[in-house]
Amino acid sequence: MKLKLYAEKAFSPEQEARLAPYYEIQINQDVPVEDQLVKALEGMDVAICGTARFNRQVVDKLTSLKYIASTSAGYDGFDLAHANSKGIRFSNNAWAKRDVCAEHAIALMLAVTKMIPARNQRAKSGQWQHGDGGRLGLDLVGKTLGIIGAGSIGQDIARKLKGFNMKVLYHNRKPNLAFEEECKATYVDLETLLKDSDFVTTNTPLTEATIGLMDLEKFKLMKPTAIYINISRGKVAIDQDLLTALKEGIIWGAGIDVLQHETEVRQSGGLDIPIIKELFELDNLVVTPHCADMSIEGKEREIEEVVENAIRFAKGQELIDEIQA
Repeated sequence: MKLKLYAEKAFSPEQEARLAPYYEIQINQDVPVEDQLVKALEGMDVAICGTARFNRQVVDKLTSLKYIASTSAGYDGFDLAHANSKGIRFSNNAWAKRDVCAEHAIALMLAVTKMIPARNQRAKSGQWQHGDGGRLGLDLVGKTLGIIGAGSIGQDIARKLKGFNMKVLYHNRKPNLAFEEECKATYVDLETLLKDSDFVTTNTPLTEATIGLMDLEKFKLMKPTAIYINISRGKVAIDQDLLTALKEGIIWGAGIDVLQHETEVRQSGGLDIPIIKELFELDNLVVTPHCADMSIEGKEREIEEVVENAIRFAKGQELIDEIQA
């Protein structure tokens, strides 16, 4: 008997053909919430989801579900501990997101240090000033990179920056000896990383330990020439404290793909929120709208990983990027 699979996104004909020997497939691209989600997943063995939220109440009602494959790298929308306690396995999409998100982090570093958005805007508005009025950018070569959260994405940032001959510091839940050997990385405590790094990048999941991690106290530990990069979750950094750090020259600049107040910004655009409006007016901040994983190849890998994992689950094989609470 085939297993039953629910997915938020359609598969290619080739992917459906690969899944067909193992699954009856149900596609629902209108993402349901709470009771609607429970109803949609009734009788399902596997759920492939990206934006659906699995809180404790939802998990308690999913009596048939055995495995959730997320198309997102983050998993703060899942009550993972409770799901695991109910025998529901979970995997995220970190492998598929690794390259595209690491590239985006590096793009933000370059955009901030070379002041590309502001210079582009000035040049296109007719302000063709050689030397940009005297304000100089910064180099990456030979600088110190500080990685907070050395998972697959954090490690890949360091790997891709090897050509810039950067010293690599990292802070993680535990040391990673293979990463240290590959990238000549040094494990340090958080305070040392913040004080010694020229670039600080947060690549952590959103947990109780990481909510509000980057506050004013942390920014004050950083060098006045340091750059902060966040491609993880908006609530890892406090918007008001980042604004203060940038306005007062506590740090040199920042590049962010996420915001603490992202839900509100998504609804209104953000310009009606005083903190966000001030942030968006700063030349030393580069912002992208939560699109670090938005590439053609990245989206292809996203679906390919969950398809592969669904097949592995059906065969009883080891899953890619399985996470346990």
